[in-house]
Amino acid sequence: MGAWDPARRAAVAAACAALLWAVLVSLFGDVDAFPGGSIFAVFAIFVASSALGTVAELVGLPPLVGGIVAGFCLSNIPGTGLGSDLNAGLASALRGIALVIILTRAGLGLDRAALVRLSGPALRLAVIPNFVEAATAAAVLSGVLGWPIEWGALAGFVLSAVSPAVVVPSLLRLQDQGLGVDKGIPTLIMAAASFDDVIAISGFGVCLSLAFSEGDPVRAGVKSPLELIAGAAFGLVMGLVAGLMIPARGGGGAVAGTLLIGIGVVAVLGSRLVHLDGGGALGVIVAGMAARAAWDEGGTLRLIRAVWSECASSACGCCCRCCCSSCSGRATGGSVVQADSEHGPAAAPAAASVEMPPLASAATSPVRRARAGSDDRGEKQGGARTPDGVASAVTPVGGHELDEEGPHAGLEASAWLRTVWTLVGQPMLFGLIGAAVDISVVDLEVLGIGAGALFAGLVVRCIAAFLCMLGTGFELSEQAFIALAWLPKATVQAAIGSIALDTAVSISAGSEAEKRGLAVLTIAVLAIVVTAPVGAVLISVFGHRWLAQKPVDDGTNDAAVSRGGGDDTSNGAAPEEAIADEEPTPLPPPSGAAA
Repeated sequence: MGAWDPARRAAVAAACAALLWAVLVSLFGDVDAFPGGSIFAVFAIFVASSALGTVAELVGLPPLVGGIVAGFCLSNIPGTGLGSDLNAGLASALRGIALVIILTRAGLGLDRAALVRLSGPALRLAVIPNFVEAATAAAVLSGVLGWPIEWGALAGFVLSAVSPAVVVPSLLRLQDQGLGVDKGIPTLIMAAASFDDVIAISGFGVCLSLAFSEGDPVRAGVKSPLELIAGAAFGLVMGLVAGLMIPARGGGGAVAGTLLIGIGVVAVLGSRLVHLDGGGALGVIVAGMAARAAWDEGGTLRLIRAVWSECASSACGCCCRCCCSSCSGRATGGSVVQADSEHGPAAAPAAASVEMPPLASAATSPVRRARAGSDDRGEKQGGARTPDGVASAVTPVGGHELDEEGPHAGLEASAWLRTVWTLVGQPMLFGLIGAAVDISVVDLEVLGIGAGALFAGLVVRCIAAFLCMLGTGFELSEQAFIALAWLPKATVQAAIGSIALDTAVSISAGSEAEKRGLAVLTIAVLAIVVTAPVGAVLISVFGHRWLAQKPVDDGTNDAAVSRGGGDDTSNGAAPEEAIADEEPTPLPPPSGAAA
């Protein structure tokens, strides 16, 4: 019998569940921790979500589907009483903490360089289908249900985000088989996915602020972007503080991850207390991204110096070129190149071709210095990965090699958060989301209209994604695959789908706002349950039919290495962040070179 055969795994899981319940009884007593208490309701939903999520994973579905089904069944099956036992405030706080975990992972995994360079097909794919789908869903919900336009747009942005949790591992499997690799199709989609999520979360934040604003609409319109700016500024400052407090090497993933979770909880839950709800989610992402940037550069102070040097270099180079051009013009009578009637065109002054050396050389940034000299080492190492697949044996991140000065704080934090998410955050979030849907109060007419809005948005999104790829050199079948791969929804819908309801409850916005918030959550759950499994199947089936196959040499498949050990599951359940945790995915070539 194997050391970890299924029977033993099940026995250990049952023993852990029993021990957890005993701990809860010891802490909270027999009132809350026994059947009929709110603590027991949370415990039952968590255990059932974990178990059914494992079953879903075994049959090839994302575990989030099993978690939602478990929570929904426990809350709505007659006789269980868990739905009424669950404390709304406790459930809202736990969903917020789980939201912080997933958004922090997204921030740590965002490739800053990729976002800066995002252009051409990837930029169009990230922006246009997102806004088109959000506008379509908003028009349907506002027009048919009579919702205010801000509530319709809020629901539209909840639905418009694509889910890397489903898309990324499905594309990585195709890429490992050489499907679409020749034209960089998997890379194109994955590069655009993270920016798509940022757009959706930012748009949602603006609409959330408008939906719960009171008084002058002009004032509300000004307040909404200010909330995003405040959230992003808070995240930036706190992320840099985290990069200053935690060493870039050997700081400990648990310590760094716990600090970032604390920052995120303040951003999400604290923003509700000060009525700046719209910027909380964005603040968590920015905090993770800023901390990762600081650790990549070897510390916050090094990051600030590197950014300052690059800005000074760019400004100096621009001024130098302008001055040289002006001086050359004056020296030649107003023209850089002046014709001479006897000797032909005069040579341009030598000063015009002189450029000041950049202030920030390759040695300025530890990251760039390490990367510049790492090619030979990478070839000698042969791209070998550590047992958990996180990175190569010598990964030049933050200016040092991992095997020389200890593990990178960002990678350690990502790995630790991945474990926390898989064991705690994922079953807790999806189980509580499923439990929040009370079928007895759900308006079936609203649910039907929501399904229509979801379907209309998906159709329009596919058309928009297909049209965005025109003129890029892709075949029609490849353009159709890109459009289909842009369908699945899961993590963002789970992360922000309940925020409107939680906000309405926390600020006592009234029964009408709570009813709309519940409708938004119900539509988000419907989108997850329908599109996550269907989207995964469509990517697999049509990827083999419509994408050209090219053998991929071992050690040259960058995206395979970029998985970062990274799937939360081994059967297609994706890493639940907006982008792969460890190594950033390279961008596709410009549109003219896509083919």
